[in-house]
Amino acid sequence: MSWRRRICDLNHIKTNTHDPRRRRLLRKPQEVVLRNIAATSSIVTVRHPLTRLVSCYRDKFENGAHPSLHERHWRDFYMPTLFCNGRIPPDLHLKIGLQDPLEPGKNYPMSVFIAIDKLLQPTFTFTEFLQNVVQSFAENRVNRHWNTYTAMCSPCTVDYTYVTKLESQAREMDYIFPTVGLPKDLAEVMDHSTSTDHHKDETYIRYYSSVPLTLKKQVYEIFKTDFEMFDYEVPETYWKESTNL
Repeated sequence: MSWRRRICDLNHIKTNTHDPRRRRLLRKPQEVVLRNIAATSSIVTVRHPLTRLVSCYRDKFENGAHPSLHERHWRDFYMPTLFCNGRIPPDLHLKIGLQDPLEPGKNYPMSVFIAIDKLLQPTFTFTEFLQNVVQSFAENRVNRHWNTYTAMCSPCTVDYTYVTKLESQAREMDYIFPTVGLPKDLAEVMDHSTSTDHHKDETYIRYYSSVPLTLKKQVYEIFKTDFEMFDYEVPETYWKESTNL
C-alpha cells in the first residue's frame, strides 16, 4: 500500500478517487502550489529491485498461470511480452479474422485479445517477463510498475523529507506518522496483503534460478543506480548461471 493510499484511508477518502483538497491546491497559481509543497513533508518508499520485479510478475502475470482477460493487462503487459519473445505466429491475424498482421504497440479492441487468448492460451515464464522488461527500456516504453525509482521519483533533485524502505515500512511508519502529525496507531490502515507479501519476498531469489545469466546482467545494469542509491545488495546466488541450461 502506498503512502498516498494510507493517507486517503486515514481521511476516509475512497482510494479510487482523488483527494478533492489536492485538486483544489493544483488549481491555484504555481507559486502557491510550490510554497505548499515546500511546507509539507515528502515521503518516498522504495523496495528491493529484484523483489519488485518478482512482485510484478506474480501480480500482473498471474505468477505464470493463464492470465485473466483484463483489457489493460493484455494491452500493457501480455501483448508486448508475446511480441518480444517471438510468440506471435505470422498468420495469427488471419486466424482471428484480421486482414493486417498484428503490430506491437497498437491498441486493439478487447475482441482481438479474446480471440488471441482462445487460440494461444498463453502463460508467461519469469524469463519471458524479464525479456519484456529489458526490451521495454531499450524501446523507451517502460511501464511504471517496473520503472526505476531514479527515473520515477527523481531522488537526486527532489529533497525528500523521508526515504523509507518497504521491507521496514511498518517500523518506519511508527516513527514518521507521529512526527508529521498523523496517528501512531496505524492498525486500521495496515494492508495485510502487503505484510503477507513480505514473507514471499524471502523466497524471491528462486525465481531467478532459471533466468539466463546474460539476462540477469542486463536487469542489474538497468537497476544498478537503484541498488547503489538505496543500499540494496545483490545476493551471490543471483550471479549463478541458469539451472535450466
